[in-house]
Formats: sequence, C-alpha cells, structure tokens
Amino acid sequence: MQITSRDLSLVEQSKNGVIAYRPYFPYKLSGGIRRELEHNYRLYEKESSRRSIILSVLEDKGKARIKRFFTLVEKLIENLDETTKQRLQEKCDEWICQSTIIKLFSDDAVLKKKLTRLREELEKILPRDYNFQLPRDFLFNETSLPPGYIGQRERERRAGFQYVVDTCLKDLLNDYLISGGNYLEVSSSGEINHVDVLKIILKN
Repeated sequence: MQITSRDLSLVEQSKNGVIAYRPYFPYKLSGGIRRELEHNYRLYEKESSRRSIILSVLEDKGKARIKRFFTLVEKLIENLDETTKQRLQEKCDEWICQSTIIKLFSDDAVLKKKLTRLREELEKILPRDYNFQLPRDFLFNETSLPPGYIGQRERERRAGFQYVVDTCLKDLLNDYLISGGNYLEVSSSGEINHVDVLKIILKN
C-alpha cells in the first residue's frame, strides 16, 4: 500500500505525465503501471498538458496474452480436474517458449484466424465432455451449425474460445492513453530506438 501511494505521488509530482516502459513484462500487465497510467489520466482531465507515453514490446504482449489465454480457459471451463490443470500449465509454459506462438499471439488478425488451430491443440488435453461457463451478457452468433444437442454443444464451445480470444485481445492500456501516437510497439526490446523515443518525448 505504501509503495502504491508513493508511486502515485510521484505521478502527481511529474508536470508532464508518465512514461511506461515494457508494461507487459514479463507475462502480464503490471498492476503498478496500470494504476499509474490510470491516475495520470484522471489528472489529465484536470490538467490537459499531461501526456502518457507507452513503450511496449510485442513479444511481452504475446507472452502476456498466452498466460491470459490459459488462465481464462482454466477459469471458464467447468469441473477441470487437477491433472488437466497441470497439463494446461505445461502447455502454457511450452507456448511461452515458442517464438512462432508468441508472434501468433502478438498479431490480432492472425490470432483470430488461428483460433481453430489453438482449439485443436487444447482439445488434446481437455476432457471430451468439456464445456464453458460464459458470462450471461456475452453474445455469440453462429448460424452455420445444425440444431439439436450436438449443434448447441459446438456453438457453446466455439463461443467459449471466441470469448477467451476476444478478452485476450483487449488492450487495457488504450483506456489510459491520451494520444494514440504516443503508444510505441516494437517486436523485441532490442528494437527500441532511443532516438525515436526522445522525439516522442520532445514532441510532447
């Protein structure tokens, strides 16, 4: 609590705003960075001169999405036993080490297209009768499937994976970004060009 209070005080002391560096490192969005950006945005509503600059690495975001993907699958699928949960964790650890999977999760359009492939991989682990428990307000329209129990079960499974991917694709940082041009994303940390970063800072 004291650390959070100190960090938010530092945000208030800054006259121009905040710079967030690699907010998704190593595997999830940093709660501290999120709180600082949120606090800065509230201050911006009173002090329009404030800015937020985000320097993000797509590899970090890809890994964070992989972790989020598996967290949601485990949370939303009903009655998973401990053995299945362990196998899901092992698969998660495996994907986080694969550059091709990380790139897949870093690209929104590609991730949506490869949803069937991801599902097939997980269904090698999941019990045959698995089903998702989705939020009641989630709407999924799928008219290509036949009526009846089999069709309904398939709809629910497709809806479950669609919900998981849609949730993973949401970038919470956008809620606290004051200007879209101040969100710099690069493929790896080695590609962060400090000259470009300096230009963004000076522009603001």
